[in-house]
Amino acid sequence: MRLLFLSFFILLLSGCTASRLNDTAKVSQPPLNGVWQVEDIDAGGVIDFSMVTMDFTADDRVAGTTGCNQYTAGLEVDGDKLSVTQIVTTRRACAPALNNQEQRFLAALQSVTTVTYVQDTWLIMKNAGREQRLKLIRLSNQTHPPQDTAKPKSNNHHLFVCDAGQTLFVAFVGPETIRLTLNDEEETLRRERSASGAKYSNADMVFWNKGSEAMLQVKGSTFHCMAE
Repeated sequence: MRLLFLSFFILLLSGCTASRLNDTAKVSQPPLNGVWQVEDIDAGGVIDFSMVTMDFTADDRVAGTTGCNQYTAGLEVDGDKLSVTQIVTTRRACAPALNNQEQRFLAALQSVTTVTYVQDTWLIMKNAGREQRLKLIRLSNQTHPPQDTAKPKSNNHHLFVCDAGQTLFVAFVGPETIRLTLNDEEETLRRERSASGAKYSNADMVFWNKGSEAMLQVKGSTFHCMAE
């Protein structure tokens, strides 16, 4: 009888210990924050300079660019468990290769159920079958506030006012990348070689910056801007 009671006590203690270990593991997972660049989709890489990103904001959402369009989605995180919901994208047409990559990325994003940090530099996202769908590398530790209250609050964020009255927010999210917000629309621009100042561009716009002055070209129109 004493042996039976002792065995039951050991099993009970083991169960409690395992439960505490599981709780500890859940707490030890760092929170998702900052801006990350997708390096790999389903072990197929990404198109050079296409810039697929995930920006984890402070209002439990994720946003970024698919390499073609901007997107935003709901985010539910519990330890290493992850669920991405209600993905909404803009609908710009791109080259077939970029359109195909966008579909691959969105399909992978919808399927992920777990996320793991690797040396605080990479994120590995897997589906319910434990298959790796996405691998990301950190671009910035900055956690951005909700979209409707975003204001430049650090040296990585700058506000420009242009000669036509536009308000331009510029966020430096990596050594070669900026996120530009104009009229509540976001664009991701990559740095180019420039004889003077810093030049960034994508398919729709070009942004030059030198000191407190900037110039923005959007679909053939040019605007001169000054830092506030």
